[in-house]
Amino acid sequence: MKKNKPCGFHCIKANNISVKIGKDVILENVNIHIHCGELTVIIGKNGAGKSTLLKSILGEIKHDGNIEFMDIKQNKTQNLKIGYVPQSINVEKHMPTTVYDLIASNISNKPIWIKKNKSLYEKIKEHLKIFQADTLIDKSIGDLSGGELQRILLGLATIDNPNLLILDEPVSRN
Repeated sequence: MKKNKPCGFHCIKANNISVKIGKDVILENVNIHIHCGELTVIIGKNGAGKSTLLKSILGEIKHDGNIEFMDIKQNKTQNLKIGYVPQSINVEKHMPTTVYDLIASNISNKPIWIKKNKSLYEKIKEHLKIFQADTLIDKSIGDLSGGELQRILLGLATIDNPNLLILDEPVSRN
């Protein structure tokens, strides 16, 4: 059996990433190089800064150092399209937003509350089949179990075919 190799055309380089919160140093001079097609796992103890590093890459946390996405085929830095599944999210139990509403509002250029777009609905439903979550499309976000919500968030993170998919604690139990 032939092993698929990474394409070698894209990579993410994070150089000398440091994060300070107040006087506390959370990360200091972290370097990571990720190639497309590779599975990269960051392992460490609780509180070691794994989530902080991921949030730095996402641009959610102020950091020193630089992060660049290289298209090696074209030999230039480009904008990076990132899919992200957080460790957890807080969802109100009586939230009226459906799975369709959540995903459609993130990928549509038109207000989703005016009229349900049938072709967009079918596109979302078809994509959710990959994660065995297509039957959840009309369900309220607040009524989803933890596992169902994880599958929906994974579907949302991958619907636009990101260059980088970040999963924060993908096997943790809530």
